[in-house]
Amino acid sequence: MVVQHNLQAMNSNRMLNITQSSLSKSTEKLSSGYRINRAADDAAGLAISEKMRKQIKGLTQASSNAQDGISCVQTAEGALAEVEDMLQRMNQLAVQAANGTNSQTDRQNIQDEIDQLVTEIDRVAETTKFNETYLLKGSTDGGTQALGQYTYKEFQVADSGNDWNTTNAASYYTSEDGTTLASSVSLSDYVELKDDGTAVLKRDLFIQAIDAAGDTYYTKVEAGSVVDELVDVVYERSDGTTFAETAAPTTGINLSATAVQQYFIQNDDGSRKYITDGNIEDYMEFAADGSVTFKSDVDIMTEVNGSVTLATVAASIGVVAKGAPMLYDADGNRISENGLAEIMKSDSARSKLYLKTGQSLEEIGIDDQELRSYIHVAQAEYADELNLTFHVGSEGAQDNKIQIGIDSMNSVQLGVDILSSGKNGIVDDDGQAATDAIKVIADAINKVSAQRSELGAIQNRLEHTINNLDNVVENTTSAESAIRDTDMASEMVAYSNQNILAQAGQSMLAQANQANQGVLSLLG
Repeated sequence: MVVQHNLQAMNSNRMLNITQSSLSKSTEKLSSGYRINRAADDAAGLAISEKMRKQIKGLTQASSNAQDGISCVQTAEGALAEVEDMLQRMNQLAVQAANGTNSQTDRQNIQDEIDQLVTEIDRVAETTKFNETYLLKGSTDGGTQALGQYTYKEFQVADSGNDWNTTNAASYYTSEDGTTLASSVSLSDYVELKDDGTAVLKRDLFIQAIDAAGDTYYTKVEAGSVVDELVDVVYERSDGTTFAETAAPTTGINLSATAVQQYFIQNDDGSRKYITDGNIEDYMEFAADGSVTFKSDVDIMTEVNGSVTLATVAASIGVVAKGAPMLYDADGNRISENGLAEIMKSDSARSKLYLKTGQSLEEIGIDDQELRSYIHVAQAEYADELNLTFHVGSEGAQDNKIQIGIDSMNSVQLGVDILSSGKNGIVDDDGQAATDAIKVIADAINKVSAQRSELGAIQNRLEHTINNLDNVVENTTSAESAIRDTDMASEMVAYSNQNILAQAGQSMLAQANQANQGVLSLLG
């Protein structure tokens, strides 16, 4: 018998500590509900579980993204439903106006309602938004690209039905550092060829011109204009104030004495003096090679007997003389200055600007100033449609993205702006304008219907995506739970066992502490 070391007590104490440690872990698992509370509980299981948790949380958010996408699509589709209702009403009104029993007053009353509907279509397109994103205005992709000034010496358009391409340009897109961004340009994206052989602009065109006096004017040719004519040409200052306009030249010929119907000279007091094609040759010189030179301002002022400023002269299609230190987007917002085309982000869609082509004519001499054609182009593509991307997966792969394009749905893009009273309208003597309007409205309805159909298809796809994501989340969660969660029944059995062992260990430790007291009887 020894008294220095109580080996029985030491063994009982060690076993009791082991039991209490196991009891503590079991208590933690029961109280937390997790089998793995730290990496030491199950190192491999923790790694697998965390990987599954990442997927679960990512897919849960992806499902939420898809639901947001459905809400966005429903917002756009609901607005388009109203636009289509207005187009259906406009079609009904056009059919009514085409009837020969209507008087001019009747047609004007119908025109008044059509004007309001066209205005409302534009308002819906301009204001419909989801989470601060405008849905029916087209793309607002921005960023700032500072590009240089590009010169085109000659342009020629192929016959109707062929591609519309520019020719004889040394370099189409060139940045300030001299890098060529593109070496060819197709105007088929900007010009729509009709069945009757005419070509119509798809987008608004803004041009800057300089007259003989050096005054600067800004030209807008609206989308929907026939390319063979300059219809509703508007000259604007940099602040967008309209101060001059010209009549449309006749179609398809170079500038000549009969190619321009009229232009006007604007007095200092703002009044206009019109000069018709009967005496245009008094103010222009025509060379054998087809070039045109405007006489000086002094000659013109002498002819009209007053102190005047040459406002502008309508020229044949294909010839645009402009200085281009500034450029404007489709809303008249200035997007360049100081000789550089600094493409700025604007609040509405902006297509890539282009130089309108036509009959070949190299240059126009204006008061000894040779102005060649210039154009500013952004490096980025500015599409007419708004592109939205819905991320519907837990990974960054492109397969986890659903993309949708929503076209600009204002009256210009739909083609119904020409039905306004300020343009073609539907009011005429024989109802032919109303008959023509029926086809225009039908095309607009088809475009809106096609867009709504695409939105509906995307919505259905997103709904299926949500169902699949929820299924994956559910089953992955089940697998992760099996790895990480506590089996409460099994753990309770283990807890009870460890609790009993702890009580037994405490009792045995007490007995072991009393074992060496027998030595005292030997010493007695």
